[in-house]
Amino acid sequence: MSQKTKLSPAEKARQREKKQVRQTLLGAVALVVVIALVIGAVLVAQNTGLTLGKTAVTTTTRTADKGALTFYFNQYLSDYVNERLYYIQNGYLDLKLDTALDKQTYDGEHTWYSYFAGKAAENIRRDTLLCDAADAAGMTLDAAEQAAVAAEAAAIRPGDYGKGLRAADVQTCLEMQALADKYLRSIEGELYGTPADWAQRYDENLTTYRTVDFLSIELQTTLNTKEDADQYDTLLNAAMNSKNPTDFQAYARRIMLQYGGMTEEQADSRLASSVQNSQAYYDSGDLMTWLFADDTQLYDTYIEETTSSCTITMITRLKGKDTGLTANYQSISFLTASYQSAAEAQAAAQAALDKWNAGEQTEAAFAALGTDGTYTAYSNVFNGRMETAVNSWLFDGSRQPGDVTLLETASGYQLLHYAGTGIERWQIKVRSDLYDARYTQRLSDWEKDYQYAIRDDVLQSIRPKMALKPQ
Repeated sequence: MSQKTKLSPAEKARQREKKQVRQTLLGAVALVVVIALVIGAVLVAQNTGLTLGKTAVTTTTRTADKGALTFYFNQYLSDYVNERLYYIQNGYLDLKLDTALDKQTYDGEHTWYSYFAGKAAENIRRDTLLCDAADAAGMTLDAAEQAAVAAEAAAIRPGDYGKGLRAADVQTCLEMQALADKYLRSIEGELYGTPADWAQRYDENLTTYRTVDFLSIELQTTLNTKEDADQYDTLLNAAMNSKNPTDFQAYARRIMLQYGGMTEEQADSRLASSVQNSQAYYDSGDLMTWLFADDTQLYDTYIEETTSSCTITMITRLKGKDTGLTANYQSISFLTASYQSAAEAQAAAQAALDKWNAGEQTEAAFAALGTDGTYTAYSNVFNGRMETAVNSWLFDGSRQPGDVTLLETASGYQLLHYAGTGIERWQIKVRSDLYDARYTQRLSDWEKDYQYAIRDDVLQSIRPKMALKPQ
């Protein structure tokens, strides 16, 4: 990771979920044990003698001690390493687990210790202020929510997240996180705003939100004779003058097959990836300038050539508001790799479909079919972003809410339930930015209202320790 990045509220919430990382290295479980021993000997060797009762965070109504800050630090550290362990072990991420965090940098200047300390401070600030706001609103965890927190806490060994941590420390932190998330969910509507709010923000920030659609295809060719070169030029000129996206792709496909050495499958894959939807402007080169130029017309083309290839582009929607619809759907996957054979995966998928057909056929009933964790709900999916078979079914003009199908895909089978159209594509970015802006402002206001403070000396004295979760 090259820099500290701002996470959205949803991303922060997801990072607190207890995820297990699938190891792909030979002997990964044994390696994890070795790494854990190294961590114990090296990273945990910093700052012996915790005083967990020392006050670390204060507001007008709340305090959190060093134990809480220790849990937040090591919770983020553990989740970060677990999610990226494969990349760390293989050198794709410049984080060494056998070296103290304050002795290595992630960007050549700032230490990994400072990175994780910053994330701990960010997350405990978020949760503390959200809990203060929840208190002011009279919101508490109900009995079922408290029981869920207690069960989660019982599954955690406190010492895995810091020497001297007690079960009560862990439960206190989890309760704070649960209440913070509950309150945040309760104000999501206010933060996202209304379609009228989105339209106003769009109109006030046209340069940011106006987008274009286009096709962009790289052509790498081998031309052995003058006849080849002449025929290639003929096809290329036909593509550039076609004024029709279908013809444009068809000519490009002929070039790839005849002079690019591609198979039909490879050419079709290249064409599928040529579709670019809702591209916002960014200051990068002549192509972007051309796409957003006032004199560029619909289905105009542009070519960029190098000594070994050329890239041809056709604009298929001029700059403006992308009113294309999105899709909401549910999926249950039956991956061939998870079964003894493709036939077994297909049989499992068919059994789930039969169960659906015999049941009450609601969204909840569909979700219940994915009892092994293969269920996923998708919202506001762009046309062209999913696997071809899935995409074609979702955006078929005859699709109706409640439709269900079983599709064969490259990796196995998917049982799909169409939940209806989502919001328009331009609204996705606008409402997300509005949410982030309002959320950031709300936290800033609460920080003043509740006089939030964190002791940096306590933060800098946290002892790193991570709980690795082999599978």
